[in-house]
Amino acid sequence: MLRKWFLVLVVIVCLAAVWFVRLRRSEIHAVSATDGISQALAVDRAKKISALRYDLTLSVPERKQEPVRGRVIVRFDLADRTNPLQLDFAQPADRVSSIKAGGAIVPIDSQHGHLVVPPHTLRRGANEIAIDFVAGDQPLNRNDDYLYSLFVPARASQAFPCFDQPDLKGSIALSKSILKRSDSGRSRPNLPWVRKVISACVSKCWRK
Repeated sequence: MLRKWFLVLVVIVCLAAVWFVRLRRSEIHAVSATDGISQALAVDRAKKISALRYDLTLSVPERKQEPVRGRVIVRFDLADRTNPLQLDFAQPADRVSSIKAGGAIVPIDSQHGHLVVPPHTLRRGANEIAIDFVAGDQPLNRNDDYLYSLFVPARASQAFPCFDQPDLKGSIALSKSILKRSDSGRSRPNLPWVRKVISACVSKCWRK
C-alpha cells in the first residue's frame, strides 16, 4: 500500500517538474519590450496572430490644437497565449485611458512604445482587445481644412494602437466624426468631410 502511494507521489512530482520547466522555458523565450519593433517581436507575433481585424473610431475636433480621440477594437486569433502580447503605440502612457481584453479591464502597461497585455487576460483562439486613446498628431498631418495620413514605414502606431508590421495585415472598419463648431458654440458632427479623408487612408495604407 505504501509503495502504491509512493509511486503516485513520484508521478505527481515528475509532472510538476515538467510543468515548471516548460513554464521557465516560455518565460526565457518571451520577447522583451524594446524601442521600436524588433525582428524578434515581429517574428514572434507573425507566428501567433491571424485573422486580424480593426474597428477604429476617431473623433476629430475642428481646431487642430485639440487632440484627436479614438477607440480601437482589435480582433484576432491567437495560437499561443503563454507570454504577454505587445501592441504598438508609440505615445506616452497618459494617452491611453483604458484597455479591455475580452470585456475585462486590463491595467495599462506601456513599455518602450508598446502596450503590454498580460497572458492571463488572453485566450487561445478568438480574442478582442478594446483601447481608448488619444491619437498622435505626427502621422495625421492636420491642417485647418483637411488632414491626411502617412503611415509608412511604421507610423501607424504613432496614431493608434495596432500591430505595426507588414506581415500582419488586417481589415479595418472606420467610424469617424468631425466636431465642428456651430453658431451656438457647441460642437456638432460633420461626417461627409471626414469620410473622404479616412477612405483615402484605408485604400492606401490598409488594403491587403
